[in-house]
Amino acid sequence: MPLGIGKLTNLQSLKRFMLASGGGIRVRDLRMLNQLRGRLIVSGLENVTHVEDAQEAKLHKKERFDGLYMKWGTCRDEVDDKTKRDVIEKLRPYTSIKECMLDGYMGSTFPSWLGDPTFNNIVHIRLEKCEKCEFLPPLGKLRSLESLWIGIMSSIKQWVHSPIDNNGAFPLLEELSIEKCLSLQGDLPPLCPYLKTLDIIDCKEMRVSLPSLPLMQDLRVDGCKAMSTTADVISCAKRISFYNILEITGFNWRFQYLHEALSIVNCSFLPITIGQIPVTLQRLKISNCKQLQSLDFQDSSSSTSRFQKLSINRSESIVSIGRIPLTLRSLKIEDCEKVSCLEFNEQPPNFSCGNDNKKALKSEESEGVFLKASLELPLLTKLK
Repeated sequence: MPLGIGKLTNLQSLKRFMLASGGGIRVRDLRMLNQLRGRLIVSGLENVTHVEDAQEAKLHKKERFDGLYMKWGTCRDEVDDKTKRDVIEKLRPYTSIKECMLDGYMGSTFPSWLGDPTFNNIVHIRLEKCEKCEFLPPLGKLRSLESLWIGIMSSIKQWVHSPIDNNGAFPLLEELSIEKCLSLQGDLPPLCPYLKTLDIIDCKEMRVSLPSLPLMQDLRVDGCKAMSTTADVISCAKRISFYNILEITGFNWRFQYLHEALSIVNCSFLPITIGQIPVTLQRLKISNCKQLQSLDFQDSSSSTSRFQKLSINRSESIVSIGRIPLTLRSLKIEDCEKVSCLEFNEQPPNFSCGNDNKKALKSEESEGVFLKASLELPLLTKLK
């Protein structure tokens, strides 16, 4: 970053503003650059040790910014917590920004402007590696927010929901990701009417209570203490993945709106039977689910089925799988010693269980598996 850049008062484009320690570029050098537009990345903010420097930057006057990304490296020990908090308060951007990211901020609280409803154009927020913060800010008042990513914050214990969060919060939020917040507890915001993608990953103390999510497309919960729902049906349209969940309650295990994939891996407290699996589903994976004893698909013809891939492994209690669609292309069953019955949904009119077909079944019976319907699977290309 060249010295004297702060004198280029007509500068309109600057992708990254890199701060240096000692006598190099300082954040106050942004003061006169009021023509900057688009997205600006300000890195090296650990070098801002005086609140006056942050105030002199006058970011709140940069009206043409679309996005502000702020990055901190390893913070100096001599910068106390109050200074860190005061610095970020003074780095308040203009209210018209659409994107904001805090990466590596080491103050104990988030700035008061983060979540201020006057930021009515903001659509994307990313909070990453803010390791000293214990409380997530109330963001539900941001009426235009569409995407929120929160991750790698081991000290975060609670998400503070403002009163509006119980009545119309996050009215346009479509994507919510919470990753590697190992101490986070509490619930998600109760109402997210437009939420389409939800990822909760490696939040080991979190008890996830899913609200009604009528527009959900992709749902992934991986590595949390417990999961429940207040909704009658999880109306997810594309993909559901449940991984490494210690306790699951309140589900009716009906997925009638699901069209692409369902994965359930290493989950305790499953029901004994999961039935009415929709044949509009394309892929089903079950692994290390020790309580599950049977699976059963919906009854339908091959003309309506889109089901192609079934994989089940390390599920020691499972005994039977019923009404598997004949559109199946890949079948994999491993380490499921009690499986004794695979029942396919249809039986072609020419099929009869005569001597020839009994011979054809012999190899399956010798492995402890009996196929109750036709072995004619014209689309099957992989069997393991």
